[in-house]
Amino acid sequence: MEGVAPPVDTARKAIDAYLEASYLAGAREYLVTSWLGRAVGLSASIGDTPRLEESVRRSLDWAQTSVNPNLPGTWTFLYDAIYCSRRVDEATKLRVVSRLEAVLASTTDQGAEAFDHQFATFAATLLLKHYRRIANKAEEHRVIKAAGAATEYAAAQVTPLFAVGWLQPLVEMYRDAGLIGDAERVQIEMRRRGRNAGDEMKAVSYPVQVPKEAIQQHFDLLCAPQESTTRIRRWAVSNVTRVENAQKSLVESLRSTPLLARIGVQAMNAGQVVAKVGSIETDLDGRLKFHLRQSLQIRFPLFVAGWQKILEGRSDGLEALVNIFADSPAFDETGLELIQGGLIRFFQNDYLAATHILIPQIERALRTTLGLLGRPTNTPVRGEKGVMQERNMSEALGDPEMKKLLPNDMHQHLQMVFCSRLGLNLRNLVSHGVLPAGEFSLLTSLLSLQGLVLLSVIQNAEAEPPSQAQETVQSKEGTGINGAINEDK
Repeated sequence: MEGVAPPVDTARKAIDAYLEASYLAGAREYLVTSWLGRAVGLSASIGDTPRLEESVRRSLDWAQTSVNPNLPGTWTFLYDAIYCSRRVDEATKLRVVSRLEAVLASTTDQGAEAFDHQFATFAATLLLKHYRRIANKAEEHRVIKAAGAATEYAAAQVTPLFAVGWLQPLVEMYRDAGLIGDAERVQIEMRRRGRNAGDEMKAVSYPVQVPKEAIQQHFDLLCAPQESTTRIRRWAVSNVTRVENAQKSLVESLRSTPLLARIGVQAMNAGQVVAKVGSIETDLDGRLKFHLRQSLQIRFPLFVAGWQKILEGRSDGLEALVNIFADSPAFDETGLELIQGGLIRFFQNDYLAATHILIPQIERALRTTLGLLGRPTNTPVRGEKGVMQERNMSEALGDPEMKKLLPNDMHQHLQMVFCSRLGLNLRNLVSHGVLPAGEFSLLTSLLSLQGLVLLSVIQNAEAEPPSQAQETVQSKEGTGINGAINEDK
């Protein structure tokens, strides 16, 4: 409070009590660490030099004599508190550096009892503060390589899943220090080990029971129109995941499953971590994309069955799709020719070819739409002046005018399916040759086809508006197939 002197006397009493408590026999290590750390911090904050010197002396003596000096523990944090204090003299800080060097040596000795790559990394992190402060690059690299070698050795002794988790931070540490060769070596090893990481993961599943009546009601709504074109549009729009419900479900999970809601999530693909998501509290947008992906995956069987149902007993599917795209200004002549080729292969069950042909046409249609909106369809090449290239799908979807044009549900759906590392990321997996041939299927082709149909619905003034089409299929909240599946929970 203003005008009230700081309780210096109280702080001094607390410091003395902390120091006295540190001599108690049988006191737990983490408690002594906390007491001495508080003593150092309080002494420095009130400028009490004698007590600061005594707190530092006691901390260093206790760390070296009262615990096993070769085994790192919570006391190591004391070194950070002492070294970072501006009131501690340089000679004392050098004692801390010397002690940390001893910890680094013992924890990186592969034949020693004290070997521990995690504590070695911690000791190295503290030492880096010193060597970077005095601008000693050689010592900085030495420390990083010592801790890095310990981590690489430890990773070679464990299963692939643990190895990937330990090596990923090491890649970043090497790169941050400019040790590119070391980073690339670890990167290659991490990718090699990561190929088998998925074998260790346990599949967690739960049954979803959908009443036959709800499924039939859903199919009846899809098949109500006589025209195949309208049925196809309804099928595409009805399988767009709903963002608002997903957001409500995520917020509700903070109450119903608070621990899970606060744990981050990592997405792995092809043996490597491709995305990280924080807790719902800190990264709602990331968790939303991950949740939308799960919601869509739950619906896959009905997504495919719905397509088969709307064209059951009909032979005009190809013609209807060609008419849908021909009526939309989002598809130019060149695009339509390629789409028709992809559709022919789709109806011939050549899903490998169909998916490869159709996905790029979604990107082309998005660029065409940008042009219609008066937005640029190309972008400068980074690092090359005067050189341009076409905007990719992610850039096109990220354009402000495109976000205004697309309903939020559709915008999020297209991002999640085609170009988000937290989603299916289908466009990038196909374009970069990552998706194995065996995973090209009716499903991948239908997802590609749905993306094209969604763009045609938005652009065609005569088509049933997206919001209206979705409302027609999902006539009442909590009824029909969506209520039965409870897709967003």
